[in-house]
Amino acid sequence: MKFASAAALVALLAFGGGARAAPSLPAPPPVPIPPGAPSLSALGPPMLHLSASATVKVGPDELVASLQGVGIAPTAVAAQRHVSELMVKAKADAAGAAGVKTSFQDYSVDFTDQKPTHWTAQQTVELRGAEGEQVLDLVGRLQGIGLAVADLGWQVSADRAEQARQSATVKALKSLRVQASAAAAALGMEVDRIQSVVLNGQPCVAPFAQGGLATARAMAATLMPAPNVSRENQDVTATATADVILRAATPSERTP
Repeated sequence: MKFASAAALVALLAFGGGARAAPSLPAPPPVPIPPGAPSLSALGPPMLHLSASATVKVGPDELVASLQGVGIAPTAVAAQRHVSELMVKAKADAAGAAGVKTSFQDYSVDFTDQKPTHWTAQQTVELRGAEGEQVLDLVGRLQGIGLAVADLGWQVSADRAEQARQSATVKALKSLRVQASAAAAALGMEVDRIQSVVLNGQPCVAPFAQGGLATARAMAATLMPAPNVSRENQDVTATATADVILRAATPSERTP
């Protein structure tokens, strides 16, 4: 019996019958920091990159008309002669139009081998004026001598467009400040400073009636009267982009 008891005791110990603590695992080694890596304090304060845009309406103050004198002939000399005669008459009519600025612009001569072969010469005359009736009156007289309207529409003058851009820029900057304050408050912080401000003012682009050589030829053939054009407000947009540096909010600035 003593031999059986001894054997049972050996078997009990072999199968873990007694309470035994699990072996402890070794602690993982620390992660090495690469040489030159910045510390958390060296990363700098939190920063937001924000952008805000604003648009203002501006009324056009200048009527702009673009007319073309076109000459089509079997020879280049004949085509250019016809255009030159048109331009001489146009200068004479424009000289008597007070308040209308006239400029003679693009001139070109092209050859086509279409049947029948011919040369095409053309030159553009641009009219600008604050008084629409005066500009339209001159447009009608130039059409009467053979020029054709290619483009016609109201535009915003350079001075008024610049004033509108400045106004839109101020609105964009104010909107950026409000946006920065709201974002900082949502993060439980406050604005420390605004830096790296970039301003981008988009130019005012006036709508123009689309034209071209084909339109000029068709209108010159029919001598259409000068059309009436409406004066519609146009949009001038400015955008402000900046980096906003944040800091921890003071107790009075923290939201409850």
